[in-house]
Amino acid sequence: MKTSTMKWLSVFFLAAVCVGFASCGDDDEKEIKPDNKNRSALLNCPDNKHPHAIDLGLPSGTKWACCNLGASTPESYGKYFAWGETSPKNIYTKENHVYYSEYNYSLGKDVYVNIGTNIAGTNYDAATANWGAPWKMPTNSQIEELLNVSNTKYDWTKENGVAGIRFTGNNGGSIFLPAAGVTYYGNSDYVGVYGCYWSSSILAEDSRYARLLFFYIYDYYSVGGGHDDRFHGLPIRPVR
Repeated sequence: MKTSTMKWLSVFFLAAVCVGFASCGDDDEKEIKPDNKNRSALLNCPDNKHPHAIDLGLPSGTKWACCNLGASTPESYGKYFAWGETSPKNIYTKENHVYYSEYNYSLGKDVYVNIGTNIAGTNYDAATANWGAPWKMPTNSQIEELLNVSNTKYDWTKENGVAGIRFTGNNGGSIFLPAAGVTYYGNSDYVGVYGCYWSSSILAEDSRYARLLFFYIYDYYSVGGGHDDRFHGLPIRPVR
C-alpha cells in the first residue's frame, strides 16, 4: 500500500543529503518511565507524568501513547530506532543494522534476517523492550485505524512551538505527533517537516522495508501510510 507520495518519499530519503538540520538521534530530556497501573480512560494527559494511554474511541479499543518512545513530553521527538532493534544508535546504516545479512546477488537485493512479519510484543519490539508490556509498536492495521477518517480527524498544528499533527477521536480524545524527521548515514533530515513513525509490520511485497505512518507539512500537506528501509532511524509511538 505504498502511495505515490511514498514512492517519491522513499527515493528522496535515500538520495537526500543533510543540509543544516539539527541532529535528531538524541533527546536531551530525561525519559520518564511509564506508569503501567490501571487507569480510567484518558482523553488527554491529566498531568506531566508521561506517558499516558490515550483513549481515542477507536473500534479496536487501542490506546495510543501521548508521547514518543524515549520522550518526556508529547512534543519531544524522543529516540530513533531502526526497525527490529530495541536500542537507539548514533548512526544508522544498512551495514550496522543488527539484522542485515548480505547483498544476495541471485536475488539482486539486500537480505535481512527473518525476525517475523509482525514484531509487536516480541523481543524485537522497541516499545515493549523499553516500556514493558502491554506497550507495543502499532501494527499496520492499527495505523490504518488511526488514519481512518471515520475514526479520527487530524489538524496541522504546533505544540509548544513544535510542528506536527494532532489526531482527535470521535470521543474527544487526542494525541499530538511531532514532525521528528528521519536519521540515516549520519544525516538527520526533514526535522519539522516530516513525521515518519514505524509500525510493527513488514512490507509483505519486499522484506527490505517496514510499514509506517507518515505526514508531510511543508509546501503541501499529506498524511497516510507507506514504507521505508528497515535500517533508517525513525521514532515510535507505542500503543496498548
